[in-house]
Amino acid sequence: MYIYGYLKQVRSSRRLEREARRNLEAKWLIERVAPAFKTIADFRKDHAKAIVGVCRSFIRVCRDQSLFGGELLAIDGNRIESVRAASR
Repeated sequence: MYIYGYLKQVRSSRRLEREARRNLEAKWLIERVAPAFKTIADFRKDHAKAIVGVCRSFIRVCRDQSLFGGELLAIDGNRIESVRAASR
């Protein structure tokens, strides 16, 4: 379920719990077992090193298969106040 959340950009344990109950794709993946958010959070805490290892292995496989383009991207985190908000 954690990897599913990673791929779907669902980071929160509570949102993963909702996905496990709502989403058919997630239900199929976990064979209709709907874990509570506490179970998901505890799994993350107890197996942090293993999760990092799986993610690194996944990235390595993707690179070996040339699934990544190798471009460097940057995201600017600046917040700019809009003109409308400034006029209020």
